[in-house]
Amino acid sequence: MNAKWPNAIIYYANTWKSGGDAASDTLATWRATVASTRSFVHAGVDERIVLKFSDNGATYTADGTHPNAAGYEQVARAWRAAIGIS
Repeated sequence: MNAKWPNAIIYYANTWKSGGDAASDTLATWRATVASTRSFVHAGVDERIVLKFSDNGATYTADGTHPNAAGYEQVARAWRAAIGIS
């Protein structure tokens, strides 16, 4: 994307699903490594925090993976904060 739109700022999400904590942490580490070498790439929403919450996804997911209505609201709030919209 940066080659085509060099002025673009790219945000990424760290994904999460119930039972996939180790894989989610590994992917987050890889993404952070890539971002650290590219000034135009920034961390956005971290689903390991937003969707997992304190109850392993019971509150904000419909099935341990996909957000429910409250989860979509949380993710939207998190994206607004990540990109600096109040």
